[in-house]
Amino acid sequence: MFFPLHPFFESFLQFKVFTFSSTAKIIFDSLISFGFLSKIFFVSSLAAVLFVAIDIIYQFIFGQDIFGFEGSGRRLGGPFGDELIAGGFLQKFSFFLFFLLATSPFFKKFSSRKLLVLFLFSSAIITFGFLFAGNRVPFMMFFLTSILIFIFFKNKRIYFLSIIISVISIFYIMYNSNLEIAKHYGHAYIKAKDIVTPFSEKNLINNDKFEKLDKSSDQTNYSIKFKNKNYLMNNAHILQFYSGYLTWSEKKIFGGGVKTYRYNCPKVMINCTTHPHNYYLEILTDLGIVGLLIISFIFVYLIYISIFNKAVMASPFFYIFISEIFPFKSTGSFFTTSNSTFIFLILSILASLSLKKN
Repeated sequence: MFFPLHPFFESFLQFKVFTFSSTAKIIFDSLISFGFLSKIFFVSSLAAVLFVAIDIIYQFIFGQDIFGFEGSGRRLGGPFGDELIAGGFLQKFSFFLFFLLATSPFFKKFSSRKLLVLFLFSSAIITFGFLFAGNRVPFMMFFLTSILIFIFFKNKRIYFLSIIISVISIFYIMYNSNLEIAKHYGHAYIKAKDIVTPFSEKNLINNDKFEKLDKSSDQTNYSIKFKNKNYLMNNAHILQFYSGYLTWSEKKIFGGGVKTYRYNCPKVMINCTTHPHNYYLEILTDLGIVGLLIISFIFVYLIYISIFNKAVMASPFFYIFISEIFPFKSTGSFFTTSNSTFIFLILSILASLSLKKN
């Protein structure tokens, strides 16, 4: 007879991505010696990123992409159709393009001026792709990651500086010439300010209004009680983050188990989504403080051993990993197949590279 396991331990036993990570590391170790495989991947990423960005630009101009997917409004899906994930795709794979340009023996034959032109041209296409895709967080992370690479990748700073300049210039021009883009990205600043200062005096409301709004199911018009004061909220992200906090408060040490947020959240909050839209809040609600500490230790240790390895710092994997696990952003679900697969695949590659000599 077996004793029933706590959901925390059961979650780790069923957490297949850890098994996947180990397997991926073994496979990657065996493939490192075959340079042509990595070349195929980088070249494929180059082609895919440029194709997606150009397709989005085409969709913005003509109202539909080359496959006939129609698009209008502030967000476009390009070849992904109704799935508005083009910005996330560009964020995850665009740096493989830039590192291919910066480090490939083929492009080393180019003069510095020609290579700089290639960087400017590619970054311009990708920046327009980001702007028209309308995914604001991936666009922000792309820009911040470019700055991070500029700081640490000293030998190629001039090229990554060209990306930063391209992003700033194109964004400035489009923001001041296109009203829809100005509204979309200007609204992001307002939302970010609301998230940083949710309990300001301007949001205070009386008890009667508080009780009435608590019965509402409107994600953009609800209230939160904090330190015996009632605050009116009109930001869905705050609701999602606050729901995550309340759910975690019920089971702080070990959490409720992987993918249990959708079941536990309605017990403490109305109008819950399937996840709290932040990786670390989701880890807290599902695996508790213990789970967060374990996963955070893995992340921090990997970053620590990576920064002392020149080969790692000269590859895109480190910077993509940093941008993916950046804590202060809204995200998809950490435990979904696509997100967890990507994170732990990058983690496995980083681990493999970090344990090898420079």
